[in-house]
Amino acid sequence: MAVGAGVVLYKYSRGDADIQQFTVAFKEAILPAATNLCAISNRSLCFTVQAESRDALRALWERYLDGSLQSRLQEFLVTEEIIQLADGEEVILSVYIDEEEFNNASLDLMVQNQGK
Repeated sequence: MAVGAGVVLYKYSRGDADIQQFTVAFKEAILPAATNLCAISNRSLCFTVQAESRDALRALWERYLDGSLQSRLQEFLVTEEIIQLADGEEVILSVYIDEEEFNNASLDLMVQNQGK
């Protein structure tokens, strides 16, 4: 089952909730300190995250490697509405961070910090 951003963000589009509240909740529940949610794409639900430091990037990478990023996302994103859409079937998220992208971002942050 493929789920787009609209389904994930549905509960944040009702009443007083909005995308900004989703972003804050996502950051608090999922991301390590000094990282921000920058974008959400709708195709294969994709979150773009920006780390403010190499330590923050490393913390995100370690969460990815040890599986805690996937489990946090699973708890945060798989709502009762999504489970109902899946006709009660188990919904398991796949999480992927490209290692080359991680290495490039780490290098960029290192170069940026040397310039200061």
